[in-house]
Amino acid sequence: MDMPIYWLPYSRLTLYSPLSLDDVVGLLSDQVFRRRILRWGWRDAGTFEGEVSYRGFNINRVLSYRNSWQPVIYGSFRELPKGIQINITVTMHHVVIVFSLCFLLLFCPLLFPIFHVGSIISNAFDSVSKFANLMGSIACFGLIPYSIILLPFSYEANKTVEFLEGVFRSHKTPAI
Repeated sequence: MDMPIYWLPYSRLTLYSPLSLDDVVGLLSDQVFRRRILRWGWRDAGTFEGEVSYRGFNINRVLSYRNSWQPVIYGSFRELPKGIQINITVTMHHVVIVFSLCFLLLFCPLLFPIFHVGSIISNAFDSVSKFANLMGSIACFGLIPYSIILLPFSYEANKTVEFLEGVFRSHKTPAI
């Protein structure tokens, strides 16, 4: 299975299954535990927790480590003449999105002048070096934090989509 990197912490996809709605809800309910406020130990790591109903589901993976950028998976079911269509939305929790945006928009620009002023002083008369240092600054304080957010999100989102495909014994198609 290919493991795509998500460019934004949001994705939509559609799965199709030849199973009935009752079978799909039953299979998913068997695999997903009810959310717990307190968790002792890591014995449930790798499983999923959340809510499953005949209207849809809201799940996330139980982790044995901390990942603030863990995706939340929302899904809805639509009955078809021969099977079921599962519409899935993969996103981050809204509080984490707000925190990440604040971090990228407030913290990174504060560090940028500190790094860039030193490079300007050291290369005061070389315009090519100034441009290279500017691009290096942007890469360090823009792309690196962006990658720190999206790589863990992509990893967990791919694990969850792989789980759902296995549960529904389905094939993936692009969302309309």
